[in-house]
Amino acid sequence: MSKLLSPEQAAQAVSTSRWSIMRAIKAGRLRAVRDNQNVWRIAPEDLDAWKAAHRALTVPPVEAEPPAQVPAPPDEGLQAEVETLRIDLAVVRARVEAAEARAGAAEADRDAWRALAAQLASRPAPEPAPAPARRWWSLRRA
Repeated sequence: MSKLLSPEQAAQAVSTSRWSIMRAIKAGRLRAVRDNQNVWRIAPEDLDAWKAAHRALTVPPVEAEPPAQVPAPPDEGLQAEVETLRIDLAVVRARVEAAEARAGAAEADRDAWRALAAQLASRPAPEPAPAPARRWWSLRRA
């Protein structure tokens, strides 16, 4: 009897992924058995039969040559559009820098207010003024 293969070994033997082997086992297209350690084992004969039936999975793809890059002739309209986009980009960058400057100023202002609040919080609270004593005649109804 020939040596049984694990799904990893079978995948290496047919140059495919382990998941392709497992999908074929689960779908019943590739015969396999589980051993005592609950690991799938595949007979090489069954793997060869599956490989022959599914040759498309094992044939390496043909690499196509990349298309030759032909430089496009300069287009006046495109160059004008590029120049417009560059100007727009400069405007956006200036706006971003201004926003960052405002954010920095706001953070400095916040830090100053925070320091002032901490300083005020560290002061002891003033004693409340005692309530004036009420006389009994002030409670009478008129």
